[in-house]
Amino acid sequence: RGQIFAGNGGVMPTWAGRLSPETIKAIAVYVHANAAGQ
Repeated sequence: RGQIFAGNGGVMPTWAGRLSPETIKAIAVYVHANAAGQ
C-alpha cells in the first residue's frame, strides 16, 4: 500500500490524493494475490 500511496522516487508516481484509501487497498490486495511468489 505504501508504494502505491507514496510512489517510488521517479519510477512509480504517487497516487495519494488521486485514489481513495479503499481503492489503494484493493489494488494492493490484487497485486499481492497475483504476484505468485515474485
